[in-house]
Amino acid sequence: MRYIIHAGIPIIISIALSVLFVFIQKSNTRESVANISHNHIIVTLPKIYFWIGCIDILFFGICFFLSIYKPNGTATIWVWVMFGFFVLLGIVIIWATLMWKIDVFRNEEFFIYRTFWGHILKIRYDECKQYEIKENTMVLKTARKNLYIDMFSKNYDVFLSMLHQNNIKDNQGIKRSG
Repeated sequence: MRYIIHAGIPIIISIALSVLFVFIQKSNTRESVANISHNHIIVTLPKIYFWIGCIDILFFGICFFLSIYKPNGTATIWVWVMFGFFVLLGIVIIWATLMWKIDVFRNEEFFIYRTFWGHILKIRYDECKQYEIKENTMVLKTARKNLYIDMFSKNYDVFLSMLHQNNIKDNQGIKRSG
């Protein structure tokens, strides 16, 4: 029985993550189809990230509260620190979901990038040197700084097509035309 539990937990976690990613892809596809004819498109993090942050805060907040007000003798300072850390992580996830975005304009030579901290950068496509696609993130190298774009973001494909349309090189140095 113990081996079934140890083998079952990773299987359940992988199934849950697969369902989550399928849900994100379906949501992004619906959003992309709805925005095909629009001139101004906003790239944002998926709403599911917001709900993951809320669940994180709720779960670890309850655990933190119970470890303080209903102690069972096993809670130490490190347990409280870890629960607090995970509550803060949930807050950061929610903050990133609400703050980070890219405004893409189909008929303009620039896009507007809002950072995690709320700084707004107007970046021209001719300032972009190249982009590199990593496992789940695109790193866009510009003259000023590197921009990190989550590949699960809504309307990510529109932003990528605008990079191709403006002949931005990918990480192999290949120029792609729209």
